Amino acid sequence: MNVAVSGGTGQLGSRVVNRLRDHGATVRVGSLRSGVDSYSGRGLTELFTGVTSPST
Repeated sequence: MNVAVSGGTGQLGSRVVNRLRDHGATVRVGSLRSGVDSYSGRGLTELFTGVTSPST
């Protein structure tokens, strides 16, 4: 499973990333430092490219 976490280096996001990785997910981490800005939308296309859609 490929997962993207925006804010993945913050206090909560880093815990989410670790938990996902512990469960075998491939995690792409987005943060302001990596060029992802959720507010302006900058970098989101690149972050979410290749992310697995949840099954319904």
